[in-house]
Amino acid sequence: MTSTQVSRLTAELDETFEQWRNSPLPEIAHLFVDATYIKVRIDGSVRDYAVLIGMGVRREDGKRMVLGVSAALSEAETDWRSFLKAPKARGIGYPRHGYIRRP
Repeated sequence: MTSTQVSRLTAELDETFEQWRNSPLPEIAHLFVDATYIKVRIDGSVRDYAVLIGMGVRREDGKRMVLGVSAALSEAETDWRSFLKAPKARGIGYPRHGYIRRP
């Protein structure tokens, strides 16, 4: 592939991803959030980055869906609070009863 082809495909992917990130979300019956850590090179040094992910089970048909994915320096409360603002802004209907399962 040429660099021009890669740039064009990346631009198309960015547009598709942006549409997904801003699409309205349905009501969900269950919400699952978790994080995993990956190594990321920043300014010549390798650091651990938390990849935050939110999954939901749609109330209408029980199908799972990815609600959001984000990278942060940690799993601090401020990072999670910021992460959860995006689905809320997209109109998600959170579950009526909360349940937190800790490992």
